[in-house]
Amino acid sequence: MQSKINRMIYIAVFAGLTAAGSIMRIPFPLVPLTLQTFFVYLAGNILRARDAAISQIIFLLTGLSGIPVFSMGGGPGYIMKPTFGYLLAFPVAAWMAGYVSGRSSKKNGYLIGNLYAAIIIFFIGSVYFYILSNYFLDMSISVKTVLISGVVIFIPGEILKIISAAMLAKKLNKVLGSQSL
Repeated sequence: MQSKINRMIYIAVFAGLTAAGSIMRIPFPLVPLTLQTFFVYLAGNILRARDAAISQIIFLLTGLSGIPVFSMGGGPGYIMKPTFGYLLAFPVAAWMAGYVSGRSSKKNGYLIGNLYAAIIIFFIGSVYFYILSNYFLDMSISVKTVLISGVVIFIPGEILKIISAAMLAKKLNKVLGSQSL
């Protein structure tokens, strides 16, 4: 019973940390820079893959319910924001980071898991951004613009977040018991 309660607490903590990561944002022309992905990676590196995904589903449902946990607010209408695809990718990315880092016998399992998670976020986010903008919002944005403003400019910061989350996870998992949550 205690471990189930601990798991639920950690899931809630990572949902909250992801929400807190939206507060610290740097506005860019189309997609803001936040710390949310750092906490997506960290959730995957510390929690079981399934629990990491659940933490991000809770984050999404909280924002869609109207609580302003996304970088530009919240509510069901947020689905129609071109940047929602990046958030929509969070559960899959957290699961991937957890799956790879939890099963990797390599020393760099956290880094590899986080890299795969970043690729998932960028891919789903960019595809959603392009489709929603061009076919539903009538904004006429090119693939090149989406890739530059939604991927390329974020790569240096994302590399820093991937490495930082992996380093912090190694230290925290020594204290917490290495993905036994």
